[in-house]
Amino acid sequence: MSSNSYYLLDVIIIPSKEEAPQIDDEMVELLLSKKGWNITKMTPVHNQHGRRFIIQFAQTESVDKLITQSVLTFHDAAKMKMKRTIKQIDKQCFVLKILGDTKIDQRKINLYTEILIGISEYSIDDITVNHKVEQIYLIKCEQDIDLIKLFENYAKKSQLQNKEVQLVQIYEIDMLDILFEKLEGQQMLDKQHVIESSKDIIPILFSSSLDEIFSFSVFDDKVSVEFIDSHALKRWMKTNEYQSQYNIRVRPTLQVVENEIITKEMSSNKQKLNIIQNDLTSVEKVQPDRCRPSSGIIKPLITKPQPDYSMIATTSPMRKVEITFDSQFELITSHPVVQLDYKKFIRSYVDYIDNDIEIHGCSVTCFVSNEFGKLAPTDLLDTTKKFMEKFVIKELREPTLEQMNTLDRENCAYRQLPDKKGYMVAAKRTVMDQLLQIQSPLNQSKLSTNNSRVDSSPLSHPPSVLQTEIIRYPIESAQYCQFFDNDMFQIRFKQYLRDTYMTNTNVKRENDQSSLKMKVIIELNGRYEDICSARNAIENLFTSLQTTVYNEQNVVEWIKVADSVHVIQDYFNRKGVICACQQLRNGLKIYYFRNPQFGTEENQISDAIDHGVFLFEIVTISSKSQTISKLVQKLDDFYGKLRQRPDYNKTICCDTNETEVYLFGLTGIVLEIKDKFESIKDQYEPKLHKLQLEQNQIKYLLNMRFRELQALEAKHKDDGVEILSNIVNSSILAPVSIYEQHLKRCLLEYARTSELEFDIREPLGFSVLIQNQEYLLTDIANRYSCYIETKIETQKIPIAIPKANVKELASVAQTNDAIQLSVPSSPNAIIAGPVTTTSNSSLKVANGTIDIHFGDLTTETADVIVLCRSSTKLCDAIVKVAGDQVLNEYQAISISSKQIAISAGSLKCKMILFQSWQPHKNDELLRKSVSDFVSDAIQYVTDNNYTSISFPALGCGNFGCSANVIADTMINETKSQLKNLKKTIIVSFVLLAQQKTVYDEFCNQLNPRLIDNNKSGLFNRAAKVISGYFSTNTQDNATSSSESENIEYFDQEIVQITLTTSAENKDALSECRQAIEKQSKSGTLKKEWKDKQDMRNWTQQTINKYYIYCLERKILPQLDIINGHLQLNGLKESVLEAEKYIYQLLNDTYRQERVQIISQGVIWSYEVSDDVWKNYSFKTNAEIEVTYQHRVPSIDIIDEEFNRCRVYVDNRMNEECGKQVRRIRRKEINQKWPDHWSPKHEDTKCIPLNNTSKEYKDVVDKFNSTMTGRYSQIIKIERVENERWYIQYAAHRDESKRKYKNDDCEKTLFHGLPSDKTAFIINECFNRSYAGVNGTVYGFGVYFATNARYSNRYAIPDTSTGERCMFIAKVLIGRAIRGDSSMKTAPAGYDSTTDQNEIFVTYHDAQAYAEYLITYK
Repeated sequence: MSSNSYYLLDVIIIPSKEEAPQIDDEMVELLLSKKGWNITKMTPVHNQHGRRFIIQFAQTESVDKLITQSVLTFHDAAKMKMKRTIKQIDKQCFVLKILGDTKIDQRKINLYTEILIGISEYSIDDITVNHKVEQIYLIKCEQDIDLIKLFENYAKKSQLQNKEVQLVQIYEIDMLDILFEKLEGQQMLDKQHVIESSKDIIPILFSSSLDEIFSFSVFDDKVSVEFIDSHALKRWMKTNEYQSQYNIRVRPTLQVVENEIITKEMSSNKQKLNIIQNDLTSVEKVQPDRCRPSSGIIKPLITKPQPDYSMIATTSPMRKVEITFDSQFELITSHPVVQLDYKKFIRSYVDYIDNDIEIHGCSVTCFVSNEFGKLAPTDLLDTTKKFMEKFVIKELREPTLEQMNTLDRENCAYRQLPDKKGYMVAAKRTVMDQLLQIQSPLNQSKLSTNNSRVDSSPLSHPPSVLQTEIIRYPIESAQYCQFFDNDMFQIRFKQYLRDTYMTNTNVKRENDQSSLKMKVIIELNGRYEDICSARNAIENLFTSLQTTVYNEQNVVEWIKVADSVHVIQDYFNRKGVICACQQLRNGLKIYYFRNPQFGTEENQISDAIDHGVFLFEIVTISSKSQTISKLVQKLDDFYGKLRQRPDYNKTICCDTNETEVYLFGLTGIVLEIKDKFESIKDQYEPKLHKLQLEQNQIKYLLNMRFRELQALEAKHKDDGVEILSNIVNSSILAPVSIYEQHLKRCLLEYARTSELEFDIREPLGFSVLIQNQEYLLTDIANRYSCYIETKIETQKIPIAIPKANVKELASVAQTNDAIQLSVPSSPNAIIAGPVTTTSNSSLKVANGTIDIHFGDLTTETADVIVLCRSSTKLCDAIVKVAGDQVLNEYQAISISSKQIAISAGSLKCKMILFQSWQPHKNDELLRKSVSDFVSDAIQYVTDNNYTSISFPALGCGNFGCSANVIADTMINETKSQLKNLKKTIIVSFVLLAQQKTVYDEFCNQLNPRLIDNNKSGLFNRAAKVISGYFSTNTQDNATSSSESENIEYFDQEIVQITLTTSAENKDALSECRQAIEKQSKSGTLKKEWKDKQDMRNWTQQTINKYYIYCLERKILPQLDIINGHLQLNGLKESVLEAEKYIYQLLNDTYRQERVQIISQGVIWSYEVSDDVWKNYSFKTNAEIEVTYQHRVPSIDIIDEEFNRCRVYVDNRMNEECGKQVRRIRRKEINQKWPDHWSPKHEDTKCIPLNNTSKEYKDVVDKFNSTMTGRYSQIIKIERVENERWYIQYAAHRDESKRKYKNDDCEKTLFHGLPSDKTAFIINECFNRSYAGVNGTVYGFGVYFATNARYSNRYAIPDTSTGERCMFIAKVLIGRAIRGDSSMKTAPAGYDSTTDQNEIFVTYHDAQAYAEYLITYK
């Protein structure tokens, strides 16, 4: 497209030519050329206050650079001001024009405006001139209007109160009028008064803005002021108070944008059209002389503007103009002389044409500059037709010589007819009249109007040639009548008949009473011959009527828009195409003429509709977008504004359904409106935006900034903003504008953080504390506005367990304990070995876990346990424990089956999986077979959707395979399997307690850093390191370490902490760290015991058990078994629990001692062969004896060959193992009990005494000897019968008597205590582990008194009943010495301490026996 206006600049020189004659046009050109501006053309425009030029540059960049220097100054202080010829469409204002005399309710106007613009910040000025004709409103917004949405909303509703509403765009306001009010008594204003007033007022009003004023123009009643641009005008308006002070009114001038802006060339180039349409929103070219008051030729839209605004019309951009006319006109334009006349005629209608007018056949092309005039294709076509109407085209048959001379002399255009018997002549009417006058009467009939039909005249007797007649010519067909609704057609129709046939025409409309339809009456006024010719021409015209139909068959979609007929009709009207468009039910019919004067070429219709003039577009609204209220509102507003556009149903129309908006109209307008629709969607439709946040920032936002995010999301809820659900993926869902303008900055500001990472390795147990009480660290972090993350890393540390001073309880029977099974509580449990341990080690691998622990396959809770069918003893034993049903299934397994699964019966697992496997001597084959064994089992688990499986140590028993090879192969194969699985599976390896070496191998393969068997002394060195952690007693530690043989593994947990806070709160990180470290120390405890002599009697099993207990609770113990010293370091609560567990283990030790005593008193054995007896193992012996004592008839045991046997201790006295039955026997070791005790059926019991018995009275007498009058009632007296403690006491008593050889070593003493502690002493006797509860004045032991009154102090009454309790005990005082609080044992050579009056303190648990319990008030 040729668009020279982009190279143009509007320049005004101040002062005027009269005031500064030395500055002429050439000087201006020289000045600009000197500064490097390449000028191609300069056109002057006169102005009363200065000289004005339109300057054309070679490059648009020159305009862009020069415009930044709004004012240039000559050497003599004369100024040259500049502004663009291009004006910008105002994006914040527009005009609503409502046709009709009905005043619209202001509330409706307000509501309608809000629907159009979709924003609430606006104002409305009523600038109506004549309320009887129309209502005009200026809409002013505080922010840019979304023009696409405006037109969309206008398209939805373009009427108010059934009145058509026109939407008019305006250019940015850079002009205003200063209107002078009439003075009091003044009849009217005159120009002289305006000039005089302006001399005084104008310099004052614009003193601060003179450089921003482009020009002044003085009129009769006003001064028009033109600013450099709209921003300059706004600045002046804001900084001046003028109206009341100077008795003037200021009226900005509105310039209206015409809607016809796209040329045919632009329509054919969609890409260029998009650029032009985008530019339309910011740039429009305006003719200076027609836009500005200085020219004096502006035609206002409103004849009497309101005081606030005046409105003027502007023109469209310049363009290349190209038309094609009817082929018969080619005869006229082909003549050289006529062609020159045609060009002159066209130029007379056009102010400025850049190039010559080019004529090629029926085509005319020219380039028109809009700076001085306007020429659209329709204008050029209309102007061409006006020129052609001066000519008459007729056939000249057999012309005379004179006629031929006239043709040449008058420069007529003519062409020989095909039959070569005449010429087709095109001549002006006067020349044609000459030709007619020259023709002889005989040849008159040979010169006639083309296609004339005189013989069809309805007149039977033609009047005289000179007579004037009026004939009514009716037209009743609706398809003909509709043409007369077109004013352009009527004008051309009348002009054609007048110029061609010298017939005046009057068109009337009448109602046909018979058909009730409107018909057209054409009154023809002229000579009869002319009327006949005119009538024939009319008939020929309507006979040439053609139709083109567009429907669903040849049009894809735009016929969906019902108003498309109006757009097409308006387009053809403006283009001068005579046609009529009729809306069909499912299509469109277009009527047009095939006539030289009114004719429309068929390709004109098809080119416009089919080749880019019109465009149909669909804007899709997603279902999700319809839920976003603000987006829906904006789209509705724009749709409403679209329907209210003044050019709606002219250049654009639309329709909608639930999810689509249909647009139809001129290509450029449709693309513009669609772009605006899409712009609204882009601006308000939420899109996913990536924030590039780190994970720690995301967690900080979600935890510490949650409320701010929630509030932010709620604030923009109507915009469809979603933050909380997307921020976890470092994204948010939001419209682009809101995201870019606000949300992005706000969120990135929230996410600007500082971090601090540190580890806490000590104190031990801190990890347990924060896992159990997560709020502790969270509260501290919140106090300092920090977000805290914790991660616990585990390191395996070998811990040396000290060696026991005493050996395990020896078995009375000599038996093979390599694999010994016993039944301590449940007959269905198989527990291996004399030592029970729960040590375990685990490792996460991909989604799975590998776990290694000591245990028993029969108690495993895994879904599947795996057994090797070759391990027959293990298989048989487990099947027997599982029950008969499982046994039957097992026996039915085929030998050839490689893998078979059966139910678990009474086991805790779900399935038992038997797999075939045989060891190999070849190491490679062995590894392959083990790998297959593991992979097959895991494959079974995954195929059947199980989640856990337990293996034994394959081949490490009787097969004697290398533990290193087996562990390495099974662990590595398991790791490989887990890495390839997507589901979570727990794989356990269950080892017998005595398989310590195998366990170590498996742990080493699981994590090679844990154990290194090739480095001798590692365990001892580790033990020394751990021991050194607690104490500085190097000698003791070395001794303890050197004697250690057992190793357990301590999971040292390192707490890794990350603190995150806002960047401005960075200083709080160190304070928060200090608070956390302080909290870590406050929750842990290091406690130490010395001289715990009872621990020296702990067996290795008890020591192991206690170490495991501590390590599982993250407590690191240090035990000096030789000296009875113990130190615990860990979580405070856990250390206190471990302290209680010490006493529990001490009690267990005492129970084991009792078992030993019982076992030493009775020996059970079974008959191997005739009178050959074999003793049961120590534990089995004790269990059988307990069964016997409890008078239970039988007990089930597991013998050393894993056989389940039932032992009958009633009168049968035999053992049944399957079908084998053998005798048993019991051999007693004599033991005496007090004669007055009840028969022995229980280990411990309390026997209430009859208050009439002598025993009762003897006890009361002892009590009353020191308590008479000190109590009100004896509730009951009970005899305590505790065989275990009595035996120990009796043994100690006998030893004391032998030692001291007298009876003075034993006394009957009293011991008062709270009622809730009696049960403990009844069962456990006086355990000195609880010594010091009531004082340690005379030593750290158990206190007794000879005086019941003294013991009564410590008999604390029950809170509910008021009852007190006191024991009468037998106490072995032996040799006593006065004690003090430092004594933890009796001095050497003494057995007890005393106050040397009534108090005795014992230090051995077997030194006293509670004989009676008195309950009293």
